[in-house]
Amino acid sequence: AVPTKNFVTLGLQLESTESGAPLISSIEEGAVQEFNKIYKHSGIQPYDVLLALDGTSSINSWEAIQEKLTSKLPDKMFLTLKRPRKIQVVVENTGNMGITLASSDKSVGVIIQELHPSGTMVEWNAKRKSQSRDVLEVLDRIIEFDGKAY
Repeated sequence: AVPTKNFVTLGLQLESTESGAPLISSIEEGAVQEFNKIYKHSGIQPYDVLLALDGTSSINSWEAIQEKLTSKLPDKMFLTLKRPRKIQVVVENTGNMGITLASSDKSVGVIIQELHPSGTMVEWNAKRKSQSRDVLEVLDRIIEFDGKAY
């Protein structure tokens, strides 16, 4: 929970994407910035994805999230976040990748909106899961492809 008493704003700049879950693009003056001063190693960071705010899912509820962010803040707010991970994907066969991507003009990279039941990435994930390693998931962000940053 982020203490918000005596704050006018959380100080989060959010980026809306076609996937529906907003990305924290930056943190400005506000409750989150103060929270991060106390919790330096586990604070809220740019590129975290906001999954829910005070129990309201952010996926396809952008208006409800905006209303919560622009209304008078309660004494504390609960944020459910997805922290980014860095995974290098190497594939030799680039046929059907088996993913749907989403982006916006202001987006950093592209977001995995959907993983299809078949395709190269499903096979890649299956191999990684069998080795107890991180796999690609919906809402993961691709920031570089074939050596080119997006």
